[in-house]
Amino acid sequence: MELQENYDVSNCLSRNYSKEDSTSNLVSMITSNWTISNNRRFQDSISVVPLSQAAERTDLADMVSPDSCIQLQSLRNQDEPCTIDIEVTGGRKIARIAVVSEASILEFYKQYGEYAVTALAEFIDEFENNFSYFAEVTIEPPSSEIKIKFAKVKSKTLFWVYGIRLILTDPVTNNVQKTFDYDVINSFLQNTNGLTTKGAEMAKKLLQTFDTQGNDITGNDFNPCLLKLSETSLQSQIPKHHKSLTTIEKSTIKSESMEEVNCENTNITDIRTYIDNKLCDMEKRLMQRIEVMEQHTNKKLDTVLQQLEKLTTHK
Repeated sequence: MELQENYDVSNCLSRNYSKEDSTSNLVSMITSNWTISNNRRFQDSISVVPLSQAAERTDLADMVSPDSCIQLQSLRNQDEPCTIDIEVTGGRKIARIAVVSEASILEFYKQYGEYAVTALAEFIDEFENNFSYFAEVTIEPPSSEIKIKFAKVKSKTLFWVYGIRLILTDPVTNNVQKTFDYDVINSFLQNTNGLTTKGAEMAKKLLQTFDTQGNDITGNDFNPCLLKLSETSLQSQIPKHHKSLTTIEKSTIKSESMEEVNCENTNITDIRTYIDNKLCDMEKRLMQRIEVMEQHTNKKLDTVLQQLEKLTTHK
């Protein structure tokens, strides 16, 4: 089969995506531990379609052509199954993926190597001792990254991938969830007169920095910062009075300063308590998420083992 050169994969996508949404813009990274032995690129084998326009089952004619066929070859002294890593961009995620290849069993992994699903591919055809299988799986929940592991192929050194189809979600705007409620923070930082002091404004900026830096700061890191903010605020609130002030005026200033000290100390205590509670909640949510992920992973692994046992029994 003669393959044409200089193939632009965006041409076959014009029915579903505009020119701005070509594969080169949607697929940001493609890597593999095997190399391509024919005059093709990984991009040539991949096509994309939005989930809203995708058929319930992918049509082979939409994803396979002479130009989409790539032959993969293992590297020297390598005894590992072929894997292809794909990452999409533009706020989209992979909801489904279809693969036509010589692999009869494929494994799919999501972001950070999290196991997703194992597919027992459907036999399609055989031509000159080259077999073709079709597999289509749903990625739940959708992921911006996918790793395809061709777990079972006829040859451990050379095989064909005829086409890969990515069904993508619509772009999602990333709304960053703030750790702190700044309405609550403002009420904590206001003094008894309903005004916000200079030190209070500095404390608010510190908390906003905490939010923008990905919550990498721990609760103990705030203690020296808050104490420093208190000192700065108090120093800025005590004016440089003239030496000719009367005793009564000095006494009044001292009384007001002491009230400001008490107010600032109360605010610091409230803020520290608020921050500690937030950090505890974050830790609790993280542990719950890890526990759910472990349960899902164990459940999927049990399913895989059951399928493998059935295959062994049939043999």
